[in-house]
Formats: sequence, structure tokens, C-alpha cells
Amino acid sequence: MSNAEGVAALVDLDLLERVTVVVDAAARGNVDTTLRSIVDVADSVISESLAATVVLVDGQVSSGLRLAACRGLSDRYQNAMISDPDQFRASAAARAIRSGRPVLVSDLLGDEDYRRWWHLARHEGYRSLLATPMMVGQAAIGSLNIYRRVVGELPRQEILLAEIFARVAASVLQTSLLLADRDNQVSALGRLVRALQDQAHEHSNRLQAIGGLLAIGELEGAKAFISDVSEAAASLRSAVTQRIAHATTSGLLVALSGVAAQQGIRVEVDHRSRFERPPANLSDSQLVTILGNLVDNAIAAVADEPEFRRHITVLVLDQDDQLLIEVSDGGTGLTMSLDEALEWGATSKSQHLGAGLALVNRIVASAMGVLDATHHADGTTFTVRIPVVKAGPLSP
Repeated sequence: MSNAEGVAALVDLDLLERVTVVVDAAARGNVDTTLRSIVDVADSVISESLAATVVLVDGQVSSGLRLAACRGLSDRYQNAMISDPDQFRASAAARAIRSGRPVLVSDLLGDEDYRRWWHLARHEGYRSLLATPMMVGQAAIGSLNIYRRVVGELPRQEILLAEIFARVAASVLQTSLLLADRDNQVSALGRLVRALQDQAHEHSNRLQAIGGLLAIGELEGAKAFISDVSEAAASLRSAVTQRIAHATTSGLLVALSGVAAQQGIRVEVDHRSRFERPPANLSDSQLVTILGNLVDNAIAAVADEPEFRRHITVLVLDQDDQLLIEVSDGGTGLTMSLDEALEWGATSKSQHLGAGLALVNRIVASAMGVLDATHHADGTTFTVRIPVVKAGPLSP
């Protein structure tokens, strides 16, 4: 073997070892560790690289994008991403995510499309970059980005490497979502079963009441009782289904409303509610877990309150760019910060939060959304905002 061949073999071996680091991190299933490994390896194996980043779609921030991992990126550059949403949305990463295709900017300072970034690129020494979308199905959930010190095209081999790293990152994120969704399905099914069991118990009580009236000859009383029950049930179903077309969601709200009514708690669907189907990044079971936990917590929050506070309002609203869920209760509020309540096992003074709120937060975060809580004079409102991710390719 010639010296040149020996050097080439060593380079290939070094590359293989670096790729193995990424594969090992992915095999362990830790998303953050995998993303950090990917940017570290990508920055080290792509020629003339100065920095590497992973950007994810994220409804928690105004730009809709979040810097999830980086290597070599200055604080100044990171701050520009966070503080200027319009500038972030004009980045190559954003373009790659919208189009679902790699974006190669061979001369950053000569491309008018990136004029917003010229002053930073000049200061940092960035002259070209490659943004590779991270695809799950036909939707991009993020982008792997390589910043280089020289102008010009990248070798095809390095472009392929970037695509491989992006696929690994997307695969790990998808696996994490699938595992969480499996747990959510079990939790959601259990929630529906418990709600139906509670309803069955209430129906049994009503049948016993009707039987008792008939046994003592109170035929008219039995008729009146049956009429009242039927009208109340029909009114509840109508109030929910005329605003919530999604069958799983409307069924859950009807069941939970019945459970709450047994405790003297009124659950109302906000008149602004309009909802047909979850976005592509949120499954039915995840939605049931989110809404069920929030309403359960609200029921527990007002269970010991005086009658004028024993009320809950639920808003589920499809908007152009997000799904908005609000659950408001008349309780006295959290006895801890939201951050504390989001920790596994954290409970409020009334012991009603448990791990439910932490599970809600995990699901919301996996759907790239945000969970917030506000306390006001009339009670507490939990708000969930989940960005709409289309099932097909994102428009450019």
C-alpha cells in the first residue's frame, strides 16, 4: 500500500469512528445527547467547517424555530437567532425546513437572499453554509446546518454525510415520539374507561331512583325524572358537539362533564371553540391525555371550593397556525410555581396535580408546543399552544 493509500485509509477509519459515536448516541435514545454528538461530528468531518447547529421547529418561541444544539457558534450569533424572529425565519435553516430540501449557499456574502445575515457572517467569518432538513415522513421537523470559512460547493461525499446525520437526528426524534405516543395511548384508553365507568355508575343510580319511584306507584314522578335526565344529557351533548366536531374530543368532554356534574361542578365549552381534527404532529391519544389531565386537574382544583367557584371552562380552537387549548377553573390557584408543578411527582396542596401535568408538558413539548399557566382573580387558566405541522411537504 502506498503512503497516499495509507493516509486515505486512516482518514476513512477516523470518519467511521466519528460516525460510530453518532450511531451509539442514537442507539441509547437520548435526543439531546444525539443532537450534540451530531453537531460535534459534523463540524469535525465537514471540510473548512467553523460551526454546526441543529434547529428544530418549536411553537414555544416567536420565530417558530429553536436552536437545539450547536458547536462553534458564538454567543452573538445565538442571540441574533433568539432576539430577532424575522431574521431567524429568513435563515437558510428556515428555508430548508419550509421546502423540505437541502439549501446550499455557496457564497453567503454574495447572496442577496441572506442580506440580513451579512454583518454577522462577516464578523464570524462564515462564507458559505449547508442547511439539510431533518425529515419525518414528508414533513421537516428541523435542520442540520454547517457553516464554512470558504466559498464554493461542498464535495458530494460531505453533502451525503450531512444528509445521513440529519436522518439519524430525525429518526431518534421520531422514535422518541413513537414511544411517548404508545404510553399516551395506554393512558388515554385508561382515562376513557374510567370516565365511562363513572358514567355507568351514575346511570345505575338513576335506574335505581326510577325503580324506586315505580315501586311506590309514583308513575308521574318517574316520567318527570326520566324527562329531566334525558333533556340534560341531550343539552350537554348538543352544547359540545355543535362546537367540537372531532368525535374523540367531544366524547371525552361529554364524559368528563358528566363526571364533574356528579360532584356539583359545571363544565362549559367556550362558545369560541371550533375543532375538527388534531394537527399532524399530535395524535388523538396525545390530545386525550392533554385535555383529560387538564380537565381532571381543574375538577380537583374546584372540588372543595364554594359553589360560585365550582365551574370549569374549556376552549379548543383551530387556528391557521396553531391549535389552542385553554382550561380555566375557579380554584384558588397553584401552591407552587409552574416549573415545580411540571416535575414528575410534584403535587399541589390538594394533591391533585401528581405526574399528570408533567406528562402533559412532555406531550406538548414533543409536538413542539408550549404549556403555560396564569392565575387571576377568577381562578387559574392552563393554556396549550401547538403549532400546526402539515402532513405533506411544507410550502416554500
